[in-house]
Amino acid sequence: VGEMAPGLSILNQLGDMGVTIVAKGDSPGLQRFDRVVSDHQVGGYEITRFFLDRGCKRIARFSQPLPDQYWKQTRRLGYERAMREAGLEPLPEVPVEEQLYVGEITKAQFDKTVRRVTGWLVPHLIGPNPLEAILLDTDFVHFYVAAACRRCGLEPGRDSRSGGYDNYWKECKPRQWEPSVPAATVD
Repeated sequence: VGEMAPGLSILNQLGDMGVTIVAKGDSPGLQRFDRVVSDHQVGGYEITRFFLDRGCKRIARFSQPLPDQYWKQTRRLGYERAMREAGLEPLPEVPVEEQLYVGEITKAQFDKTVRRVTGWLVPHLIGPNPLEAILLDTDFVHFYVAAACRRCGLEPGRDSRSGGYDNYWKECKPRQWEPSVPAATVD
């Protein structure tokens, strides 16, 4: 429920009635409640260290245009800290122009999304300094990114690596059309 407007309205009504609320997340609308909050900065740091420890130096974030989420900023800070500690300059975020399709999906929708993702990734995968690892907002994005890497002639897991968040990649619908799995996930 948490951060979404209808759910937040219900939480506020319950809180106004004196019901004790414990919410997951740290968005501004949840500040009046007790909260359980993930340390996204540590998560961003650890997933970046994971790839650095495996020899990747060109690591970038592939981030969907979501509403201003507190966790995006803190994950970015963790990424930047890990890169600087390794003596590397953090790379700019790969520009993603729209949110990717989530939920029930057909093969045609998957293919269409992969074509768009390929267009966003080509400048970062083809050329003299290709990305070696791609950090994702969440696990389901891996399947689109991995399929896009294949379209660019790269083998996911060997020539390109990606890692996400939330540890739910096994349940992701696009998995049925892309056999690779994320190299890492932060839970």
